[in-house]
Amino acid sequence: MDSSDKQLVKSPSLLDSADNDGRSDTDKARQNAAGLPVHDSAQKDRDGDSARLKQVWTQYKKHNLGATQEWLGRETGLGKQGTVSDYMSGRIPMNLKALICFCNVFGVAPETISPSLAKFISISHAPVASKDARAVTPCGAVFNVLDVKAACGNGYEGPDYPEIVSSIVMPVEEARRFLGTTNALKSVQVIAAMGDSMKPTINPTDLLFVNTSIKEFTGDGVYIIRYAHGVICKRLQKRGKSLIVRSDNSMYESYEWDEQDDSVAILGRVIASWPLDIKLHGS
Repeated sequence: MDSSDKQLVKSPSLLDSADNDGRSDTDKARQNAAGLPVHDSAQKDRDGDSARLKQVWTQYKKHNLGATQEWLGRETGLGKQGTVSDYMSGRIPMNLKALICFCNVFGVAPETISPSLAKFISISHAPVASKDARAVTPCGAVFNVLDVKAACGNGYEGPDYPEIVSSIVMPVEEARRFLGTTNALKSVQVIAAMGDSMKPTINPTDLLFVNTSIKEFTGDGVYIIRYAHGVICKRLQKRGKSLIVRSDNSMYESYEWDEQDDSVAILGRVIASWPLDIKLHGS
């Protein structure tokens, strides 16, 4: 797996203490610009980091026409165009937070931009699940996992008020490539499947990425539906004037939506599933 398929995981203590002398990056940049003493090795690292950052940015723009520093500031969450320009020029020294943000957008390994800071960052294959998304990375696309199960069968009676139990964080480019969204509005939530009525499309224990902003039928696809007896995952298809609720598993019968109680409602549309097919081979 190449570096574009990796999620950067930072140590909170390192990130919080990397520049803990009480001065902001901007203050330090102003001090250095004023001609105050700078350690030779630190200056060398900073010049190298900014040069490598500019080189990565130049290569990125060749394959992503229309990308601007203003866009990069928004995508990384680092701020306005001027802030990005200051990192490119070295007026603001590279730090762990900025390094992680740039790497997540560009899809490169930390050492590509800053070898000196890369040693403070561990890498794991994306996507990464965490109890606290902030402990994984300050940047990236965040998908909250709810304590809800959608039955691929007869229905699962879930909690009245779902809670976030963890978060899945993906690099922005990976989220856009695989899910078609960076989830900026947090409308895509993650729930677990259970039962076999949607096999082979969806297997028991698969994680379902659900666009909860969709509350009505928008075309043939897989939806999360609330019934009196619980929450289910089914395929909805339009046949003439009728809306058919069916399972991908032929062992289950289909039925018409019109036959259901008025309390039945669409909770969202499934845009992707993440198989969790864990195989045990001994203790």
